[in-house]
Amino acid sequence: MSKYFDIIKILPIKDKVELLKDLYRDIAGRGIGGDTELAHINSFEAAVLRALGGAGTLQRIVTGK
Repeated sequence: MSKYFDIIKILPIKDKVELLKDLYRDIAGRGIGGDTELAHINSFEAAVLRALGGAGTLQRIVTGK
C-alpha cells in the first residue's frame, strides 16, 4: 500500500470522492497525443479495444514504468 493509505482511510467518504475526482482530472490531463480520458479496464476489455483497432499502449506517465 502507498504511504498515503493511513491518511486516506480516515477521510470521510465525501472527501474521498472529491479527492478521487481531483486525481482523475490531474492524471487524465497528462495524456499524450490527444489522450484525454483515464480508464481502468480488465484484460477482456483491453482485448476488445485492440480488436477494434486500438493500439493497446499504456502511457509511462500513468503506469510509472
